Amino acid sequence: MNVSLSLTDKRRFFRSKWIRRLGLALAFLITLFFLIHAVENWRGSRAWSHTLDELAASGAELDLAKLLPPPVPDENNIAMHPAFRCFMFTQSDGSRTMRLAGDPVDAADAAMEAQWHSFRQWMGARQSPYREMVDMLKKEGGPKSVMTPAMTEFVQGLAPHLPLFEQITGALERPSCRWPGMGSRHGISDIWQTSHDASPESSVVKLNNVRRCLAVQAALEGDMQAALREAGQAGDLHRVIHGQGNLLTFLFDAFLLDSEVDLIGNTLRHVPALPADYLAAADRLSQRPSIFEQYQAVLIRERVWAIAVGSAMLDSGQLAVLMGGITTRISIGIQQKLGRAIFPDGWEKQVLAAQLRLLSERIKAHDPALAPLERIARETASLDSARQAFAPYRPVDSGIADFAAGLLKKDIRRALMQVALLAAHVRSVKGKAPGSVAEFPAELAVKLPSSPVDGASPLVGRDTEGAWTVTYPGMERLPREGGEVVIRMPGW
Repeated sequence: MNVSLSLTDKRRFFRSKWIRRLGLALAFLITLFFLIHAVENWRGSRAWSHTLDELAASGAELDLAKLLPPPVPDENNIAMHPAFRCFMFTQSDGSRTMRLAGDPVDAADAAMEAQWHSFRQWMGARQSPYREMVDMLKKEGGPKSVMTPAMTEFVQGLAPHLPLFEQITGALERPSCRWPGMGSRHGISDIWQTSHDASPESSVVKLNNVRRCLAVQAALEGDMQAALREAGQAGDLHRVIHGQGNLLTFLFDAFLLDSEVDLIGNTLRHVPALPADYLAAADRLSQRPSIFEQYQAVLIRERVWAIAVGSAMLDSGQLAVLMGGITTRISIGIQQKLGRAIFPDGWEKQVLAAQLRLLSERIKAHDPALAPLERIARETASLDSARQAFAPYRPVDSGIADFAAGLLKKDIRRALMQVALLAAHVRSVKGKAPGSVAEFPAELAVKLPSSPVDGASPLVGRDTEGAWTVTYPGMERLPREGGEVVIRMPGW
């Protein structure tokens, strides 16, 4: 019996057929989605816990308190000076923690916090004329007392903030600095929501910027003694954060130390000084800590910080937000829910585990018993293997390999600047810069720093244009990134 379907019936048949197919496909996709989540979550939990177990079994120090400078009496602590105490918060039991978002200012520190706030606002409302001042010094080829209106306005605008600078100078007379921890009452969101602009690190960098301007202003006015003094005070600010915090804090520390070398180099070329001033500046540089030698300790602290922050982010779901790249116009709560719904927790844990393993390899590479260039080579090798082993998570920054070499170059430039200062002393006494190491007086020759790379003696001479130069042998073995490792003094 032949059954003839009408056109309407045919449409209904095919429509129901496609609906069933789409339903099956949707069910398959949903099942696959949850299956991927389950597998990746299992893999992530396994990778995260296995990495933490490996670190614990290796004897790695995972207590941040034991990796920081030891506690010091309040009267010897820079952080407990009234100039810096306002960055902390007093808890009900009398102990202090870092002041984060939502913490009130202690009544006793309110006046100092107001001074800091006024200074930060003043700095934020204008562009520093430092680069313009340095360019003028180089362009004019010597001290010039006349500054541009922008430079004059900046210097005159410092007057209301001089009491703050005096307080800070007094704080830096204390021998040590030890900041407290974040405090158990704080969550990861408190850290994210705290303005970095108001942190001790950012604040001392702003102070450093002012000191640099004052140093160049003194050089423009022909007062090298004041220029070297301001350069020293700019470098002294590193003591506020030295040896504490994570990798970001270390970058500020390195910047503050390196700024002193840049300041001396910018002024030394043009402005004469008394012999004793050169010796004092050279001695001050010789007492600064090595930037490169701190690196392993910084990586160890960074690893502990990464574990603490990574665990908190996993608990709060904020890492899923970062991975998802969801627009910030959505509320944080919705971001967290969407991030966890779309991206498996296991992906986050696998990324963090990979980063921790990479950090551990870099820590091993920077064994202080190894020569600096060997440490850099080992770190580079660990990064190359990590790029293959950690795919597809790609937690490797391609610039890391050049970062350590850049730190080493900062140490080299500081050592070379010491040589230049000692040579300037000889030049101020004898009227001529030494043309070789042998021409340094015996009492100064013993102060010449050896190369931070291999302990070699400096090479002093003149280039093809007649400029006085100093460098170390074997500098061509270093990567090009991070700047030159030679100091030139035209006109010496």
